[in-house]
Amino acid sequence: MSVLYGIAAALAALFLSAALAALAATAARRFVAPRGRGGPRPVAPWFGGLAVALATCAVGAAGPALGVRPLGEGTGALLAAGAAVAALGLAADLWRLRSRFLFAGTASAAACVMPYERTGVVGGVLAVLFVAGAALAFRSLDHADVPTGASGAVGVVTAFGVGACAAAEALDGLALLLSVHAAALTGFLTQQHRHFLVRRHRHTAAHLAPSGPSHSTQVRQPLIAPHRPPLAARPRQSAGAALGASGALFTGFLLAASAVPACAGRGPGAGAGVLFALTALPVADVVLVAVSRRRAGRPLLRGGPDHLAHRLRRLGLTAQAVTVLLGAAAFATVAAGVMVHTGRAGQGAVLWVAGGMAAVVCLLLRVNPYGPRKVSNRTHRMASAQVRASLRVRNG
Repeated sequence: MSVLYGIAAALAALFLSAALAALAATAARRFVAPRGRGGPRPVAPWFGGLAVALATCAVGAAGPALGVRPLGEGTGALLAAGAAVAALGLAADLWRLRSRFLFAGTASAAACVMPYERTGVVGGVLAVLFVAGAALAFRSLDHADVPTGASGAVGVVTAFGVGACAAAEALDGLALLLSVHAAALTGFLTQQHRHFLVRRHRHTAAHLAPSGPSHSTQVRQPLIAPHRPPLAARPRQSAGAALGASGALFTGFLLAASAVPACAGRGPGAGAGVLFALTALPVADVVLVAVSRRRAGRPLLRGGPDHLAHRLRRLGLTAQAVTVLLGAAAFATVAAGVMVHTGRAGQGAVLWVAGGMAAVVCLLLRVNPYGPRKVSNRTHRMASAQVRASLRVRNG
């Protein structure tokens, strides 16, 4: 019965999240137009994160409400605290709250659901700081100006990993909630991938469409591709659906707060190592940004195109490739954490994860995030196609 209910709950969260993400993106493009520091900007429908939070909370609370399956001790309070964090993130999306307020609000929610009887007072305080920091680290993975779906992909992989750790500790209600959240994130990613396909089809059709009924009336294409402005100077574009602060904070809070009770019985050293492995990629992103801004003399809390996704895009990778690459990296680190937690690998696996993340940070620090963007091979191919088209028109 529990297995069938878990499958049904995951499917319900998947379809509900996909439907809500599509509706939220449409509503945001039509009715909401946030304003940035430089004046009006195109709509970024970050209500996709609100759809993920609503789907997770609705499906997670449906079982106890209908008397089918209780969530378990403390899981209901965790879900309610996650909903409060999602509301805080929505307020940050609407009014651009400072990071210190987000940290304080997330830490307060974590303090209300922390299992102090398993962690102790000192361990509980450290766990509260970890949960708040992990939530903000997941928020740093979500970017409206470079929509890649990386935060959603990393969240799906991490949810499955934390759910496996919870199942190993016989925390069935927590494992069920995490599987529902992973399904909700998957539904969000399907809608974002659909938007990418639609945008690529329109972009291809616009380039292949004839510019006139005959060769004599065609507009000549430029021989050289127009210069593309740096990434930081480009206007933000709609991504169909983005997690935003609401979905990213909700995801980071739910995953980190669920990982603490799952790892609390493993001892301070072993538990901290597993927690680090489960959240290694968001931690690496925060370290990369902090070191980069420190070296450049930029304020630490000022936003900029210097995160993992930004740097990989500057290397010429497409948005889909960035999502797959970061998801694969998260899978490697999370798998190491799960193996250490279940006893299938020693503590040395955590050191390998730390060394790998340090190597990634050192390599990506060589990419200049504040200068002109590197031109990819796709741009060169488009420029060559424009040259050939212009020559055909002249010789026509």
